[in-house]
Amino acid sequence: MTGVLGQTHRVQEEIDIGTPIAIVEPATATETQVHGTAALNGDNTVIASPGAGSKLVITAFVIQNEAINPVTMQLIDGAGGQGWRCFAQNQGDGLAMSLPFGHPWRLTANTALVLNLSAAQTCNYSIHYYTE
Repeated sequence: MTGVLGQTHRVQEEIDIGTPIAIVEPATATETQVHGTAALNGDNTVIASPGAGSKLVITAFVIQNEAINPVTMQLIDGAGGQGWRCFAQNQGDGLAMSLPFGHPWRLTANTALVLNLSAAQTCNYSIHYYTE
């Protein structure tokens, strides 16, 4: 008997497995990394909008306070969107996320990735992403 993936199986009885199915794996996207510093109070564009019909897909990120003063950092889906928030009380505080395989953070189509700061403090970022 031939199995779904074309492998031969020995069984005591013949079983009708029906129509074989195709297993389709998603195309491998080329992941890009961007690193930098933001220091403006309010919205700082980290990755520009990819354009109509495309969206940014975030797989991992780090945001960190480089200043000695506290700051709230929000990595968000466009200006005013939803995302990840971190209150960094001390220099070196931050947030690091590696999202589980198969569960990346997909931003809204044609939207930039923004790092919003509650004060004009120097914060660094490192983002791993691809576009789909």
